[in-house]
Amino acid sequence: MRRILFAFALLTACEAASPGGHDTSALVTEEIQTSSLDAVPTESQPAAEVVSDLPRPEPRPETGAEPVEEPPEPEVAKSAEQILCERTGGQWAVAGASGAHSCVKPTRDGGKSCTKEGDCMGMCLARSGTCAPIMPLFGCNEVLDKQGRRVTLCIE
Repeated sequence: MRRILFAFALLTACEAASPGGHDTSALVTEEIQTSSLDAVPTESQPAAEVVSDLPRPEPRPETGAEPVEEPPEPEVAKSAEQILCERTGGQWAVAGASGAHSCVKPTRDGGKSCTKEGDCMGMCLARSGTCAPIMPLFGCNEVLDKQGRRVTLCIE
């Protein structure tokens, strides 16, 4: 801060001493006061007083305007496939690695023991020996086929 004041005083003195000199009396009309930015409270001046000495911003005038409500998002038209899926208890969801939408339905026998594909409404999971809880099963899964053989089935 002292350097700034010194530079300002030096600039003012240079202009006053210049041959065609400018009137600098209008530039400096009152003494510049400085204060520390990190005012530390002392025993004689508690912290509350230090904070109360800081300049406060002017409160903004109330406009009386109501808060603006966000408009509701427009409903996306549902396809006939999606409507049919939801009517039959399915859920229209992004499924598989491609990101395509598909109807995913819960199975009636999810979790029931099985030994081959025909024992379940959906697929018979090889690792647990139980019927899959949903159909179709996306991704790669170990399942039991119609003869009870363990196979890997991948559906994207």
